[in-house]
Parts: sequence; structure tokens; C-alpha cells
Amino acid sequence: DLTDKTFSSITSFSGLFDGNGHTISGLSTTNGLFATATNARIYDLTVAGTVGDEDSTAIKVGGIVGNSTLTAGEYLYISGCTNMCTVTGSQYVGGIVGQLQYTDGINSIENCTVENCEISSTSSAVGGVLGYSYGNSSSMNTVKNCGITGGSVNASYIGGGIVGNAFQTNVIGCYNYGATITVTASGSSAQAGGITGYNGKIYSCFSSADVLA
Repeated sequence: DLTDKTFSSITSFSGLFDGNGHTISGLSTTNGLFATATNARIYDLTVAGTVGDEDSTAIKVGGIVGNSTLTAGEYLYISGCTNMCTVTGSQYVGGIVGQLQYTDGINSIENCTVENCEISSTSSAVGGVLGYSYGNSSSMNTVKNCGITGGSVNASYIGGGIVGNAFQTNVIGCYNYGATITVTASGSSAQAGGITGYNGKIYSCFSSADVLA
């Protein structure tokens, strides 16, 4: 329990982190438990608390990982994690990962859940699980068997229940049970959806969300 304790995001992480079913509660940090992660496998962990800054100017903000920008041969794999944090920022904001961007590799978020959280961006690319995903046509990013239950996803421009902007990304077997998606921009700049806000290849997903745009 980190309540009333000073904690900053782990600046950079590589390797294996097995949460072994434990919960980190009272989390209060700007970019996420891990600000950046490269060549990392993160398993079986729950976080609860708040992630973001008071004036919502932070970018690349996620409950577990803020940013993972990868080059050829690098990877990020997250499985079995749960976020119960409020997550806020300016852009690239997600319940599990803020931004996942790479040129090549095997990168996936699987079997993760976001429970009754407010996930909010004052600009664009906010998602219940992953805010901004930029994959590669030959080896796409994957979000699989993930879900959000309750809460809300709020953005000015691009908001999705699972992924905000899902460029070159497969979204497979994911669900949105009642998380309201709200995008406040008007006209063609408003992109919103129960599963993805913009882009993405969607397979066998389900949403019962209200989408307001």
C-alpha cells in the first residue's frame, strides 16, 4: 500500500515483472507504474489509485506502462493485469498502456481488465486499455481478450473503449461492458467507438457502451 508514501514512476524497465496476483494500492504517479518499458514482460498485477497530473498536461500515461516505443527486435508483453486507477493526461492515455509504438517485433496486451475507472484525455488518443497504438503492417500490435467494465473514457478528439487510435493493430475478443465513451469535439474530428475510436482490425469483440460524440 503506497497511500501517503512518496513514489515516482519506475523510469525505465526491461525484463520480467511477475506480480504474482498482488495489488499495488494507493498508487499516485504521473505516467504509470512504469513510465517506459522495453523488452519487458509484465504479468499478474493489479494497480489502484491515481495516475496523471493535476492539470492533465502529461502525455503517454497508462495505469501499468506510460510509454513503450520499440525498435526492431524489441518487444512488450503484458498479461493478466488489472487497473483500478483513475488515469488522466493530455494525449496518449490508456487504462493499461498509454502509447505502444514500434517498427518490428511481437507486442501484445492480453487478458487485462480495467474496472470502474475514469480514463480521460484533454486532447486525443485515449482508450480504456491502450491509448495510442502504432504498429507495423507485417507484424501488428495485438490487444487480445481484454476488457473494461463500467467507468468512462473521455477525450476531446479520439476515444475508444479498448483502444483510442489503433493503427495497424488487431483487437481480438475484447469487451466493453458499460464504460461510457465521450468525445467532445464536433464534426469529422470527433472519432469515438465502443471498441476503438479510430483505425484497427476488430475481431469477435462486444460493446454495450453508450458512445457520445
